[in-house]
Amino acid sequence: MVEASPELITVLMFGAILVGILLGYPLAIVIAFLIFFLAGEAYIFTDPIPISTSTTYEIYPITEPMPAASVLVGSYFEGETLFINGTVFVDAGQRLEFRNSTLVFFGNADKDSSIWASIGSELILDSCTLRSSSESITYSFEIYGMARINDCEISGMWGDLEHENFDGGVEIYSSDVVITNTIIRDARTNGLMAVNSTVTISNCTFANADDDAMEIKHSVMRIDNCTITESGWAMVIDEGANVTLINSVVSENSHGIAVQDSSMILRNNTFSNNRNYAVDYEDMDYILMEGNTYSSNTVDIEGPSGNSYTILCNVITIMSAVFCILAILYSHKATNNT
Repeated sequence: MVEASPELITVLMFGAILVGILLGYPLAIVIAFLIFFLAGEAYIFTDPIPISTSTTYEIYPITEPMPAASVLVGSYFEGETLFINGTVFVDAGQRLEFRNSTLVFFGNADKDSSIWASIGSELILDSCTLRSSSESITYSFEIYGMARINDCEISGMWGDLEHENFDGGVEIYSSDVVITNTIIRDARTNGLMAVNSTVTISNCTFANADDDAMEIKHSVMRIDNCTITESGWAMVIDEGANVTLINSVVSENSHGIAVQDSSMILRNNTFSNNRNYAVDYEDMDYILMEGNTYSSNTVDIEGPSGNSYTILCNVITIMSAVFCILAILYSHKATNNT
């Protein structure tokens, strides 16, 4: 990562130009201009800053209490259909693995059934289906430990309609979660919520979340080759999060990506048919958008005109043109004087 600030780059550039003028070396001006342009571009296209540890965010997600025990006996299930009435609990030091299985959650009311993976636990879901027994009865899903979810379909998760920004869906409070080749759909509020977490997601589909397909707070998340569609918000990112979204499709959502007080890279994505906006950002620590395509969105990008990176880019472009002209004129004058 380039550590030079735009202010330092500018000072060095002006110093080099001044030296060139005083010593009568027009080539020095051209070299200074090139250094300024390339260094400025390097500053813009660096990776985002890491999550700040000095900033305190008051985040109060609504979590479920730790269960006393699990309704399942055993640590490995393969090729089974399991009807869950209660909590599938993975305690610290335990590993629970499901392969090629179906988990059906039921009960008399919402959250009668759940998955709860504790800190220090390991949860493996491979080629599984997780669903509620009916649309009216939902289950909660909370991950505090390590989790690997691959080739699964997860639907019908709980979400608190009165606290939808702090609850619902696959809730992650962990620094070691990887989700691949998975469909997460039909959540009552959020499809996935990550708080103080590190998550890697690839080749997944998030669909039909009543609120946010993904809600990300003070977390590091990399999302590659995913589809986010038909949800209230495609993504809500805030509270000092650091998110990279690449090679993905964001389409047919009521709102696209809403981000503030965070760092974000959007690269080589397709945004289409999103109502309200495709991307809405403000008060960013860092933002980079490149190689994205936009079509049939109500608004493609909404953001403050005073964004520091936009200003820096505009300054580089304008000053590049000005100093290039000055360098040519000075060089021509110096040639005539000789």
